[in-house]
Amino acid sequence: MLKNLMMGTAALALSAVGMASAANATIFTSSGLLSPCAEVDVFGAGTGFACTAASEDDTAPGASAQSGTFTISYDDVTKSLSILFAYTGLTALDGTVDVGTPTSNANFSNWHIHGPSTPDTNSGALLDGTLFFPEGGVPPDADNNPFSASRTISNSTFSAFGLNLAAFEDILLGGQTYLNVHSTGYTQGELRSQLLFRVVPEPASMTLLGAGLMGLGYFGRRRKAA
Repeated sequence: MLKNLMMGTAALALSAVGMASAANATIFTSSGLLSPCAEVDVFGAGTGFACTAASEDDTAPGASAQSGTFTISYDDVTKSLSILFAYTGLTALDGTVDVGTPTSNANFSNWHIHGPSTPDTNSGALLDGTLFFPEGGVPPDADNNPFSASRTISNSTFSAFGLNLAAFEDILLGGQTYLNVHSTGYTQGELRSQLLFRVVPEPASMTLLGAGLMGLGYFGRRRKAA
């Protein structure tokens, strides 16, 4: 009877994982590498220079030699967007590199989330770092290597871009945005990465999963011993 009860509990825990995930799978995350890129003339006639994914190659003419990492998470229930990125350095117009500190970087100018865009194309900014994360009127971008901030977003966040929150969510979670970090040497962007999101299981789901697997593992060992 005890065996049946514990087996039933383990099975219930595992089935609850599926239900909990369906109900609570609201955290999305994207992480990876920020790639260096060159400012290339994509429109011709020496105008419209932009950092493109196609130029994210340190062998490309004029490409940056810097790189970075990022993690971005989004909760579609609380509407909280968290940004974290770090980099090896950012380049000035004269080619000098400042690795930056948690409080300053002379070569940092801004960061944006751009979209809608495929990995090999450019698009306009959907979120401007200095506008999106103001604190007391002073952008916290001075705290920038690593840069970390978290804010609740709403329809008003995107009013300047002619967008609403629902449309932004579709673009963001649909893999149609990229993170772009700008410097004084690469005004159109020195580091970039396409944002591809995945669902993060809730902690409660992971606890239930662990309980279920432990229960089944226990009886697996008992059966083998018998």
